[in-house]
Amino acid sequence: MADENRTSSIPLRRMTQAELDTFLEKAADILRGNVDHSEFRGYVFALLFFKRISDVFDESVRQLARKVGDELANDLTMQKKSLPFIVPKDCLWEAVVRGTPKKPVTSLKLGQSLNDAMLEIERKNAPKFDGILTSKIDFNKQDELPRDKLVKLINHFSGRRFDRANVPDDLFGDAYEYLIRTFASKAGKSSGEFYTPREVSYLMSEIVEPAELHEVCDWASGSGSLLLQCREYVRRRGQEPNRLFLFAQESNLATYNISRINLILHGVNSWDPRHGDSLRDPKHKTSDEKLKQFDRIVMNPPFSLEDWGYDAFTDGDPYDRFGYGMPPRNNGDYAWMQHVVKSLKPDGKAIIVMS
Repeated sequence: MADENRTSSIPLRRMTQAELDTFLEKAADILRGNVDHSEFRGYVFALLFFKRISDVFDESVRQLARKVGDELANDLTMQKKSLPFIVPKDCLWEAVVRGTPKKPVTSLKLGQSLNDAMLEIERKNAPKFDGILTSKIDFNKQDELPRDKLVKLINHFSGRRFDRANVPDDLFGDAYEYLIRTFASKAGKSSGEFYTPREVSYLMSEIVEPAELHEVCDWASGSGSLLLQCREYVRRRGQEPNRLFLFAQESNLATYNISRINLILHGVNSWDPRHGDSLRDPKHKTSDEKLKQFDRIVMNPPFSLEDWGYDAFTDGDPYDRFGYGMPPRNNGDYAWMQHVVKSLKPDGKAIIVMS
């Protein structure tokens, strides 16, 4: 911001995993004590994603210019054809948080400047980025995010360059998951709604054994960590992780966006995320409106869910999932189990964390 101290020069040396983890944990520390954990992570994740795509896009345009020249590299049509996403020039990080000498962004204007830029980035990358930066996030809500904290957070992120030359995709994706784990540890018991401990997700992937060309689904995907571990299992076996096809559905909108950011930052291309209630309204279906069946299913659904949708199925289930008996009204565990059975191929494997 124009009326704040500018950060020191940005180091050009590649960051190590430990350095990046520590850097992101400090970002979380800046807000601690002022923001509820569920909101807290939303602001940090949105800013981190914004900084990453801004720096990566700027880097990509420079690389493109070396091939086709400056004029073509800055042409919107060429950018859409050649690059995975677009960040308009006036929506790049420095333009948004600092402004220009003629039109500086003061701390009073910072929140609105961020809101406007993130909305424009979503519009330019629709539908891929729809809602990913703006759903339930408002940088003008000073009761949730005091302005002095926002300024400190911006200055903190401005101190590092997050392009691929400094931070490769795998390194950045792993650091993002580290940040998710950090929030989960602070959230305590409620963390289960969006994160499965890494040791558990690693073991699940080892048991279920995903392989190239498999379609893998998580019907209660949270942050997407189980699906990412399936990719890592394939990588550990010397196979191509991009030939593993991932499907996800998550009912909590904020968590759904966290998972989208998580997989994008890990460089995942072959996946299909959906937002919605998997029991009441499953989104992964065949052309004749039956449940899609998968080679592998990994899932850590909400335990003993009371409001799972019993009343919606008193006249029968359109997907014919409850052939082993109607689940009890006030506990959704058996509903999840039968949902998995119905959406699993005859020779498929599933693994579910249950209470």
